[in-house]
Amino acid sequence: MWQLVWRLQVTTTISIRFKLLTTVAFIICGLPALGAEHALLVKQAYQSNSPWPMYSESTDSAYTQQKLFIHSMDEEIIGYKAGITSPGSQERFNLSEPVSGVLLGSMLSGGEVDTAEFRRMMLEVELGFYLTRNVTEPVQRISQISELILRIVPVVELPDLGFEDLANLGGPSIIASNVSARRFIVGKFTRQPDDLNQIEVQLSHDGSVIMQDVAGGVLGDQRRALIWLVNTVLSHGYRVLPGHLLITGAIGQMVPGQMGHYDVSFSELGQLSFVIVDSGEMR
Repeated sequence: MWQLVWRLQVTTTISIRFKLLTTVAFIICGLPALGAEHALLVKQAYQSNSPWPMYSESTDSAYTQQKLFIHSMDEEIIGYKAGITSPGSQERFNLSEPVSGVLLGSMLSGGEVDTAEFRRMMLEVELGFYLTRNVTEPVQRISQISELILRIVPVVELPDLGFEDLANLGGPSIIASNVSARRFIVGKFTRQPDDLNQIEVQLSHDGSVIMQDVAGGVLGDQRRALIWLVNTVLSHGYRVLPGHLLITGAIGQMVPGQMGHYDVSFSELGQLSFVIVDSGEMR
């Protein structure tokens, strides 16, 4: 009898100490103590280059964890991203619409990207948009979003698909990991395109073309993709400001990142070049 009571006391003491340590860890990391366990795991994975943790709750809950992660990073938000925009990808991950993530200042990269910062580097060619003013209400019409576009720039995003269990990856895990955001590169603004949906992109690796497609394939219209992203970001309680970069999702196929020199042609928008290296040193 007394042995059973002693075991219960030991178990209770361990449980209390674990909860106390967990709470202290959340406070140190700037997270609320309750319900933020997964966000803390995402932060640890982001900072230590560990695999993204899996998450099996609802998409709404996943977006809550994403926001807790962003809050814990205590960094400037410099934009937002749309992901999984193709119907095939949405079906694969059991989603009914695209997903959105947040771009932080530390994610902006120059012309050299290191594979050592990734578990599984991928490349996406995208268009980036800057708007003329703050947006505080949902956008309803294409004519509205067209009037809001200040300039359009070439973008290459480099998400990290290094999840703990890629074979069983679902939408909530992707959302909670901030849509795998790791690095992105922004090209220079040259001119406004005559028809942004007709922009032809061509991605070359060490002189060989590995992907080409047309910008209008993203949700059938880049402006519709931009409307979706703006409205989704607002629904999650974020601000959309003129200095924010809005990237609307992959044009064509996402491809694995490999060492070497890359050139991306955006037809009338110009070209973006970068190199992928392998320092062998985890950041």
